Amino acid sequence: MILVKYKSIEIKWLSIGTYIYICRALFSTGLIFITDYFTLNWWELLHLKIQAKNYYMNFNQESDISSFELKVGIIFIVVAITLFLSKKKYERWYKNKYPKNLIAIKHQGLQPINFPDFNKKIAQHDFRDLTIHPFEINDIEFDANSDYQKALTNQKKIVQEINRIKNSNMNHELAYFGISRIPLSFGLGLMLSDTQAIHVFDYNRSGQKWNQLSHSWLKNRISRNTKFSIKESGVINAASNDMLITVSVSFNVNIKDCTDVLPHYYKSYELALPNINYGERDRLKTINQLNRLAEQFRSLLDMITTKRNINRIHLFYAGPNSLSFKLGTIYSEAIHPKIIVYNYNRNHTPCYSWALDVENFKIIDFRK
Repeated sequence: MILVKYKSIEIKWLSIGTYIYICRALFSTGLIFITDYFTLNWWELLHLKIQAKNYYMNFNQESDISSFELKVGIIFIVVAITLFLSKKKYERWYKNKYPKNLIAIKHQGLQPINFPDFNKKIAQHDFRDLTIHPFEINDIEFDANSDYQKALTNQKKIVQEINRIKNSNMNHELAYFGISRIPLSFGLGLMLSDTQAIHVFDYNRSGQKWNQLSHSWLKNRISRNTKFSIKESGVINAASNDMLITVSVSFNVNIKDCTDVLPHYYKSYELALPNINYGERDRLKTINQLNRLAEQFRSLLDMITTKRNINRIHLFYAGPNSLSFKLGTIYSEAIHPKIIVYNYNRNHTPCYSWALDVENFKIIDFRK
């Protein structure tokens, strides 16, 4: 990469990922040369075809060209091995020369989870060039006691520490590893919405590992048509200034459960992925899917903002933490109506037993 700074030109050294690819390329090239030496000399064969001459070729007889190939192959392999053995030193040097921070957030509330090993490639991303700043937001104890207001207070405190790291170094990225309550992950996304780059991971409970939403060009192209179907209701209560929105990603949101806590609203919008009635976890596979669904949600909020004087949006969401966190990052308190995000628990009465009032960062309890 060539960086132009004022009137000078700076040549940036290779990233760790590119460094490893070069090692592999050198080793593979050397192996091809050596293999070629012991088999057919393709360079000679090509030369003969060009010259259109027919004479016998002894494939096993060493020639000056094949001997040269053997030497070049050995040199390539030696250089590749030497560079690979020097990788650790290069990593330390590169981090010191081009410091870059990864703010890694482990947000656990439903069960204990572990960070992945940042010394290895994680799913589709390589964070080994970055200086890792791990933060844990642990809601398990608050969840056991149903004290979600304290969970919010703890979350705010940790976000202040995160902001201190962000403000001290502008060259940073963020990784979110979340398995917590939906209102809490949405609220966290809102508080961290100004972060430069965000990597989101979903926890695969059956495999007990983190799945990053893929950045693969091929996978993103294949999944390009994934989007919400949007069902708009008629006017339910013309006197109300509240809007009801359901988002069904992993499971279908039952609108009757919503009306148990919100009997009066102007109208509703139901966003759902195809075949949602059967229920399916881990439906999001690529970063394009996540971004596309978030854009649809943002467009709906923008439309609601301009269409009518709506005071408050009530959000009922069933899906992964990755998307609820992303929805929090794109919601704008300055532009959009106030929003309340509800939490579902089928063992409670009503099922949506509590919610987060985002404007006041306050928990609303509906339990009887």
